[in-house]
Amino acid sequence: RMAWTVVRDRAALERIESYEDAFRRIQQATGVADMDELVTAFLQAEDSNLALFNYAQELNDEIERLEEAANETRAEIATFRGQGAANDAQRRRAQADLEARLARAEER
Repeated sequence: RMAWTVVRDRAALERIESYEDAFRRIQQATGVADMDELVTAFLQAEDSNLALFNYAQELNDEIERLEEAANETRAEIATFRGQGAANDAQRRRAQADLEARLARAEER
C-alpha cells in the first residue's frame, strides 16, 4: 500500500514538473511572466478566434445563398431565352402562313 502511494505521488510530481516546464516554455515564447495574465491572454485569443470563426461561417452561408440565387437567375435567363426562341419560331411560322395566304389571295 505504501509503494502504491509513492508511485502515485511520483507520478503527480512528474505531471507538475511537466506543467511547470510547459509554462516556462510558454513564458519564454510569449514574454508573459504572470500566470493570470497568460491565462487572460489565452482566453481573449480564444474568444477572438471563436468570433472570427463565427464570422467566417456567416460569410460562407452568405456565399452559398448568393450562389444559389445566381444559379436560379441563370436558370430563369435560360428559360426566357428558350421561350424567346420558341416565340421567334412561332412568329416566323405565323409570318410564313400569312405571306402564303397573301400570295394565294393575290393570285385570285
